[in-house]
Amino acid sequence: MVHEAGGEGEGAEGWPPVWVAERDAAEADEGYTQRLADTLKTHKERVKYILSRYPSSRNSDTYLTWLYLRLFHGIKLPWLTWEQLMAINFESIRRARQLIQAEGLYPPTNQVAAKRRRKQAAMRRLLAQGEF
Repeated sequence: MVHEAGGEGEGAEGWPPVWVAERDAAEADEGYTQRLADTLKTHKERVKYILSRYPSSRNSDTYLTWLYLRLFHGIKLPWLTWEQLMAINFESIRRARQLIQAEGLYPPTNQVAAKRRRKQAAMRRLLAQGEF
């Protein structure tokens, strides 16, 4: 089952959407998280799984990370200890998403891609002007 909601992203109103908290039948199985973690070992494999199953995660690293914590660490946010939080390498999750999308897989929506291109162009202008 693919979970999808249109138009959300980081900073969108109603974040996280209600459907995010719902689990499908497979995720309700107690051993699902452990079997998933046993099967998918690397950050890239895990992020690829999430991107393929939850298209909205392609637009938001926050949502991607939230799903990663739920699916591979069994952490039901927002109740999270500092130790649990520090055990996760958030930057590796973001980099894995970036690498997968650079390979042409699971692209963001056109709106998010355009926003990223605008940010990239602005940064290049600043660098060219020596302002950064």
